[in-house]
Amino acid sequence: MDNLLEILVPLIFAAIYFFGNMFSGKSQEDKEAPPTLNPRRDSDGPDAAERQRRIQEEIRRKIMERRRASGSGQTTSTAPSGRELRERRQQVEARRQAREEEEVRREVVEEVQKEPSAYSIPSHEMESDPESPTFTWDDSDNAYDSTMEARLKRIEETKRQAEKLQKQAAKRNNTPDQEDKQGKQQTGGYFTGTVRDSLKDPRAARVAFIYGEVLGRPISLRKEASSVPGLN
Repeated sequence: MDNLLEILVPLIFAAIYFFGNMFSGKSQEDKEAPPTLNPRRDSDGPDAAERQRRIQEEIRRKIMERRRASGSGQTTSTAPSGRELRERRQQVEARRQAREEEEVRREVVEEVQKEPSAYSIPSHEMESDPESPTFTWDDSDNAYDSTMEARLKRIEETKRQAEKLQKQAAKRNNTPDQEDKQGKQQTGGYFTGTVRDSLKDPRAARVAFIYGEVLGRPISLRKEASSVPGLN
């Protein structure tokens, strides 16, 4: 019996030691298991950091693109406003020029109304004209030339007076009188020389006819309808 106890006691201690070591080994494995997983997580760490860096770069790139797009949109939206501003300036300038021209015309008309004698036909010339001169192909050229020459003189005198008044108005406003220059260029060379030479040009004859209609006797006062307009 004593021998059996001596054998069982060491066996019991051995079993306890064995099972104790076994349980302690499992606990150590459980404790050491997380460190074995950490290297795996650490191995995934650089990839995650690289992926995050790429995502941030993509976000920055998109933000820059949107800023550029918004900047270009603002520049294109401001471009029409610049064109509109130039158009408005041109319109204002055109209105100002038209207003100045209208003021010049008004002043010329007022001066003409104040001095009607400068544009009216002298009474002695009207009395000296025949009461009912008519042009026929049987009349002499001298009578026709004298009549036309008298009318052209009156036209030239009226034109000189009008140009003088327009120049005075242009000097007061300190603006170049381009209309007078154009009028001189258009009609300055029509009535140079003799009447017969001037009327060889169809344009000069047309201008003389128009002046005759404007400055001649009204139609209601003409006695014969077959007379040539401008010679009454």
